[in-house]
Amino acid sequence: DDDGFTADFIFVIRRLLVDLSVWELGREPLVRPPVGQEEAIASKVYAPLRVPDIPGQPILPGVWRTRGGPIWTSCSLVGRGTAVWMVTAGDVSNGPCYIMKTAWRQTVRRPEAAIYDYLRSKNLLGRRGIADFLAGNDVSFTRTDGTTVPLSVNALRPVDAFLGAGIVLHRVILTSVGKPLWQFD
Repeated sequence: DDDGFTADFIFVIRRLLVDLSVWELGREPLVRPPVGQEEAIASKVYAPLRVPDIPGQPILPGVWRTRGGPIWTSCSLVGRGTAVWMVTAGDVSNGPCYIMKTAWRQTVRRPEAAIYDYLRSKNLLGRRGIADFLAGNDVSFTRTDGTTVPLSVNALRPVDAFLGAGIVLHRVILTSVGKPLWQFD
């Protein structure tokens, strides 16, 4: 085109999809590389990540460690930004595997963890086709002023940048990993 819009658009898309690392794109602020692996911040390779525990769940190990890249991520530009990871409990690279699902949810909608709690109350968890739920909740974030709030876009921005209805980060841990497609015959 004559005004250069197409070239600028292609440049922006390329930067977002190819050039920028997960850290440059705005990785969740609570997630960090394991101690001694801080160089992973600049890497475009999926290094292990330390994910803090889900608030309000005292039975959990305190931290989760990812194994490899995400199993699945939403490719939609508009949506919930869902990412599914294989994780181990605690700060070890080996051990039993769990599934961690992280997604943004509107506060007016029922949390996924509440749905799993309902299924648990009806003894439906663990049945064929239903994942085994361990825990889940909205992710908390401690602001620089010391207040703890649900992690949302509004919580990460200055007070005067209020964006309307709350969208918070929600995380669930599932104990059933399932069988990989490549193991089926």
